[in-house]
Amino acid sequence: MYEVQAIASFDHHGSRKVGDRFTVGNQRQAEELEKKGLVQVMGTAPEMGSTGANTEADSGTDGGTGSGTAEGITSGSNTPTPGELLVGGNAPDIIASLAGLKDRAVLQSALDAEKTGKDRKTVVEALEAALKAD
Repeated sequence: MYEVQAIASFDHHGSRKVGDRFTVGNQRQAEELEKKGLVQVMGTAPEMGSTGANTEADSGTDGGTGSGTAEGITSGSNTPTPGELLVGGNAPDIIASLAGLKDRAVLQSALDAEKTGKDRKTVVEALEAALKAD
């Protein structure tokens, strides 16, 4: 099982909000959710121990140390925003991940991060179109 943290609000075996931590059954599920810009993969989930609190339906709490290591993320106090995580990849992958993303706060954060960062025309246009679509 893999632990992930939501970087956008969506439904996956229940409602997930930005910052929620939960587990998915396998690496493929974790990677698919990450590819869609919905989660940051935190790593493999701890084995079910005496508490049994970490389940698929777990709504999650932040309680962690920020030790997850997704691409382009450094540990420490400079935790990237969900928007920064969203625009951290290459342009075609970012644009593809916007297809089902409805969280305006994440979209706006991503647009702001892109404009102050790489400022890629195609990514900025796609983010602006996604914001106008709602």
